[in-house]
This record gives sequence, C-alpha cells and structure tokens, in this order.
Amino acid sequence: MEHPAFDCRPVMQELEIDTHRAREAFRLAHLTFLLARVGIREEATPPFVTTYPAGWTEIYVRRNYFEIDPIIEEARRSFFPFHWSLVGDRRVTIRKFFDEARSFGVGRYGLTVPIRAADGERSLLSVTSNLSMREWRRQCALCEDALFAFGRHFHERYVALSGLRSSNSPKALSRRERQCLTLLGEGLLFKQIAGDLQISESAVRQYVHSAKQKLLARTVSQAVARATALEIIDI
Repeated sequence: MEHPAFDCRPVMQELEIDTHRAREAFRLAHLTFLLARVGIREEATPPFVTTYPAGWTEIYVRRNYFEIDPIIEEARRSFFPFHWSLVGDRRVTIRKFFDEARSFGVGRYGLTVPIRAADGERSLLSVTSNLSMREWRRQCALCEDALFAFGRHFHERYVALSGLRSSNSPKALSRRERQCLTLLGEGLLFKQIAGDLQISESAVRQYVHSAKQKLLARTVSQAVARATALEIIDI
C-alpha cells in the first residue's frame, strides 16, 4: 500500500518560531531538530526544522548529506548527548563535509542530543555555538538537561502536529505473534517454537506470516529486526 508523502510545511510553520526562540534562549549559533524514525518506516529524507542558513540547508538536501552525515549515524547508536568533536570519523569526505558546513556559518562547535521515545521513535536535537571552547563547555554543562527536556518536548509536538505517529504506527501484534518472533530471534526453529508454546508448527507459521504482514516485512529476519527496533519484542 502506498503511503502519502509527508508535507512538513504546516508543521514547520508551527515550530520554526520555537526553534528561533530556543536558539536565543540558549545563546546558540544554530539549532536543528531532525525526526529520524516514527513507527514502521524511516523516511529517505527525514523531516527536520532548522535555523541553519538557507544556502547550507539547500545544499545539504540536494546532495543528500543525510546519507553521509556522521552526526546522524552517531545519534542512531547513542543514548546520551555527545560533542561533535568526539565523533571519530576521519574520512576525507567527512572532513570536507564539516569544512563546507563551517563555511556557511553553521558554528564552530556542536552538541547532539539523541531522543528515544516509545515504540522505536528516534529523533535528534543538534545545537551549535561560536563561543570559545571554554565557554561552550561551561554552557553545555549548565544547559544539557534543559536541552534534553526541550528535545523531548519538541519531538512530542512534532509527531503530534504532523500526524506521523498515527499514520506510520504498525498494527498491534498479538501475544502469540510476539512470542513467535521473540523465539525466532533467539534462534529457535519453527518446530522448536511449536514445542515450547505447545501449538502446531502450522500455527507458528501462521502467526509469523501475520506478524510479517503487520510489520510490512518481506522476510522473517526483517520482521524480527523491525519488531526489535520498534521495541515490540526484546531479544
């Protein structure tokens, strides 16, 4: 089934004012919120709201820098805020990427706050500064908790206003479907799962088939991975 393209313009009109106010309140060079995943799909071009210069934003989107941006990749793995200076990617393309960003006045230093919400929702809040290193570290120490709270609040407002949470949420899996996927993820075979759950092997296959359909997964491995990412099952 085709999913309608998400038009984020109405949401941006609601939230851009908040980003500019937050930038001023926290004494930042720039602030960006990016929605990495809601529900069952990850957008090829993630929705975002930013105070970055229009020239840099246009280049970033046109060249699809979402694919190479090491900050996005690190935010997917991280649970805690991290400074950009600690991201250890030394590839030439990445150095050029950061040099190009700085040439547009993005900021000398950056901090990203990964946001992990329920059902596998992921977003990030990135802030930059032109303060001295000493002042920047001091500001981060004072404001990190407030930035995290702002990021969580912004995430909830964004998904609420956009309607993405309801449109992308997978159908709820039954208890048996969750059990079967969990045991498959632990390496059990269909026959072993049938024995553990005291049901027929054909019933196990039917539960797995139903779970795949609900998760829009083509394979069992994809269904297990998607259910794990969405925190439907815990392996």
